Amino acid sequence: MKKTFKILIGAILGVAFLLSCEKDSGLIGLDTLNESRGRVGVLKQFKAISFSLADDSILTTNPTRAIVGSVQDPEIGFHQASFVTHLLLETAQPNFGSNPILDSARLFLRYVGSYGDTMKPMNVKVYALDEFMDPDEDKLYYSNKIWTKGTFLGETGAVPHYPRTFVFDGGDTLSPRMIIPMDVSYLQQKIIDAASNSSADFIDNDAFIQYFNGILVESGGEDGSFLYLDAITGVSRMQLFYHNDTDTNVFQLETDNSGTTVNHFTHDYTTAVFDVNNPDVVNGELYTYVQAMGGVLTAIEFPDLHNLADSAFLINKAELVLSVEIGADANGVLPPQQLLVLEIGNDSSKVLIKDYNLGASAGIGGTLIKGEYRQKEYRFNITRHIFERINEDKSGTRLFLVAGGGASSSNRVKLNGNLHPINPLTLDIYFSQNL
Repeated sequence: MKKTFKILIGAILGVAFLLSCEKDSGLIGLDTLNESRGRVGVLKQFKAISFSLADDSILTTNPTRAIVGSVQDPEIGFHQASFVTHLLLETAQPNFGSNPILDSARLFLRYVGSYGDTMKPMNVKVYALDEFMDPDEDKLYYSNKIWTKGTFLGETGAVPHYPRTFVFDGGDTLSPRMIIPMDVSYLQQKIIDAASNSSADFIDNDAFIQYFNGILVESGGEDGSFLYLDAITGVSRMQLFYHNDTDTNVFQLETDNSGTTVNHFTHDYTTAVFDVNNPDVVNGELYTYVQAMGGVLTAIEFPDLHNLADSAFLINKAELVLSVEIGADANGVLPPQQLLVLEIGNDSSKVLIKDYNLGASAGIGGTLIKGEYRQKEYRFNITRHIFERINEDKSGTRLFLVAGGGASSSNRVKLNGNLHPINPLTLDIYFSQNL
């Protein structure tokens, strides 16, 4: 039967409400009602179900941090990170002089953070990248892209890593970084000899990355942590120490933001406490998870929204609240500072819900809120999304919670699902209604 009434959202989505703080539900919407025939209220804990799903991939071209390492998480399985990056010429057409000989080569990778237990030994390995990585800004690479590695260049050995400890090198004090010895014979032939023979591959960096594609950095596995590394500022670089008939010198191959870096992530949920291939999409689950690095996400559905379609409600605010399971962030397993709400877009990809398009994303929320007694939660103002779902009769349309900055971090969080007995997932709809 054709609907005779469409729900109105206060003041055409009530932008002011999206930007405001929590208000007394007894006052919401009073200025829109006939004094003698109206009521206001809140539909507390409107039915919502949540469950965990595996994400397919995320965009990881030029992340703010490169990531390497792996973690066996007792609840969400085994996860591993590696990356590829360009190394660029310090100067084009380098002149190494007469009869140059490479004495040693070292790769510096500067730490910019970590996640997990860095005292557990990790062997970081470096290979030549054996395929071209297109630096064009329109070329996008995703976290599930498998890269071809070539010649083995060097490794740290299975050692602890110290992301906060300064390094003393030849009388200099350097910011925290790992130093990896590189294969001298390979680099003598690939760089020193080739450049000395006036190869056109060294005329500029566009030609050079076609010739020397870059490096692939990975770990040996079972590491206990993820290391965050700088591949933007040029501090991470390869140094080539050489001598010729008259002098000694050093030449650098640099990482910086004019090159390209891509993170690669893999996830194995075999040992996870949930089944990503068979979630309970009907009843929901006790707990759900959100993981950065394109890992597991939380899916949410509102199966009864269609019941509000002819209710004559004026929806003033719809707030989604998720509590972090108390104690789930112990032992350095820190939750993401920001979660984002996505939906399926017209091209079947996941996109931000339209509430973010109102020019006030801060009003949507999603930032981790710390309360008393170790309580933490995330709150989202999703008024526009709920309004559209009701009016378009899409009651089963899923939302997806993902970690903000997931291409450059490894954080994960355990959330109370809709079946949690104390602090379950809730959707609270504040409304006013003409009678």
